Amino acid sequence: MPGICGVIDATSENLASALKGMVGSLRHFDWHTSVAEVLGDAGLGQVLANRPGSARAPQLGRAGDLVVAFDGELYGTSWLAEAATLPDRVARAIAERGVEFLAASHGSFACAVWDRTTRQLQLITDQFGTRPLYWTLTRGRFLFASEIKALHAHSGATAEFGEEGLAQFLAFGQYLGNTTLYRGVEVVPAARVLTFSLETGSISIGDPPPRESVTAQTDRDWLALIESRLVDAVTESCGGDERLGLSLSGGLDARSILAVVPAGRRVQCVSLGIPGSLDHRAAGKLAALAGQPHHRHMLAGDFLQQFEPLLDEVVRLTDGQYLDQGIVLTTLPTYRDLGVDVLLRGHAGELMHMSKAYAFSLDDKALTIATRAELTDWLWRHLTGYMIGSVSDSFFRGSFGSRMRDMARAALEQQLAAWDDVEPVPQRIWRLFVAERLRRETVLSLQLFRNYVEVRVPLLEPRLISALLAAPTHLKVGETIQAFVLGHRRPDFLRVVNANTGAPVGSSRARVAASHFKLRVFAKLGVPGYQPYERLGAWLAQDLQPWLRRLLVTDSSAVPIEPAAWQAVIDQHASRERNHTFLLMAGATLALHAGQAARAGRTIAVSAS
Repeated sequence: MPGICGVIDATSENLASALKGMVGSLRHFDWHTSVAEVLGDAGLGQVLANRPGSARAPQLGRAGDLVVAFDGELYGTSWLAEAATLPDRVARAIAERGVEFLAASHGSFACAVWDRTTRQLQLITDQFGTRPLYWTLTRGRFLFASEIKALHAHSGATAEFGEEGLAQFLAFGQYLGNTTLYRGVEVVPAARVLTFSLETGSISIGDPPPRESVTAQTDRDWLALIESRLVDAVTESCGGDERLGLSLSGGLDARSILAVVPAGRRVQCVSLGIPGSLDHRAAGKLAALAGQPHHRHMLAGDFLQQFEPLLDEVVRLTDGQYLDQGIVLTTLPTYRDLGVDVLLRGHAGELMHMSKAYAFSLDDKALTIATRAELTDWLWRHLTGYMIGSVSDSFFRGSFGSRMRDMARAALEQQLAAWDDVEPVPQRIWRLFVAERLRRETVLSLQLFRNYVEVRVPLLEPRLISALLAAPTHLKVGETIQAFVLGHRRPDFLRVVNANTGAPVGSSRARVAASHFKLRVFAKLGVPGYQPYERLGAWLAQDLQPWLRRLLVTDSSAVPIEPAAWQAVIDQHASRERNHTFLLMAGATLALHAGQAARAGRTIAVSAS
């Protein structure tokens, strides 16, 4: 994807060639432009995705002995007007204030700072790690890049799956902490400064910035505070003269953004779904009420014929780090065709309604958790439920099944330990969602989009997130927050059904339950206007079943799973005996990634971390 990369090596051996290969591996489309420069012992590069009709060229920033590679945006900072280009402004600000100020700044960015005097490299990402940076140290050569493939473009980089990463991906469908699929490759922690010294060969990681303390008296005070900060966040994201787009579903999050878009701001709304999708119907009504243009992107019959190449492209663009079905990939050219410069996405809105938050979705039991042990047990069951929770240890070769569970659970416990001071205990689920789900999974979705269009996530704004993390749990389970905001800003939006429940927003719990039951029944009967936006589980059980067998029922050293075990899992899913949707997609992702590596001349094998 667009991003930055670099190589640091005291020998300077083949530095220009290595940097060229890294930059080249980040350029995926003809609207991507790049810069690469060797600076003695260091080489820095950047790839930029130009907006429709633009032909900008990326530039490195300079201030004295500092050279900066910067990818992304910064918001609400007055010092940005002090120099010609954004990288130059960042370099000057770092020279004057130190690099720590950048880690605490509000924006979406990845930054590398090379000091030619001290011969130190510093890497920084924004407060939520929305533009990940991967790094490795091999044979004294330090490499970093926005994609792992750029590290592998250098012949000295490892190409072995690490057992810990493999365990986490198969257990949770994502990675935790700083782990990746590859042994010896890590991701830079969010909002922290990683420093590599060429003089000593040492690597250090600084402390995170302090958390904001937020308080309010009553429930209404909390709701008013959150509304105020949400409006500020969306207004800031809509600033400037860029042509805006919005990924609009029939759920709550993008609806909340649309409700507070500043008056007079035009937004191209795009919905995604199969014919008869409730999301299309709801999104169309919302856009019409807001007076905004609406475009329906249909997943027509030819989508399943394209499924394998689409998924292969997702795997290529995300280095096999992302568990996804490739559906959004079909929409990306649409945004460029519409001339969209900046796309608004509704990620992080789940923090307002954690009863609908993927594997983190809260039930009544979650709100009664009183100890870390209970929390660990609850999270383990929920996060692994559709992954390794659906198979026994015999699914894996040898002892890997039991060892992987131990490794994955240890990783979960390690991440939870960081929040032992947060009370009450259920609030830690929100913290983990931000630190792990959003940072390690959601950002890979953004990575796909940023190959085509710049993306802003208004709901992932530091002051808003601080308020949401501190607010009482009972306000953040259902639709309370967003019903409050919509009631003030766009009461007409309340009447449009929530595509996730089938009921108008703010309905009683009894009505939501009844509407959700009706929605499920009508969806199964194929009633138009009640269909989900996709049917991945059914597609894998029927249309895509032959492809799955061809892909997975083979002997592969990359994944320690017997072909017969895959055969049994596919049979169970096809017969509806068990739902293995996400486990099957994880297997397909790993198999496709291993195939891509083989075509690139790398042999993938599993290695103890």
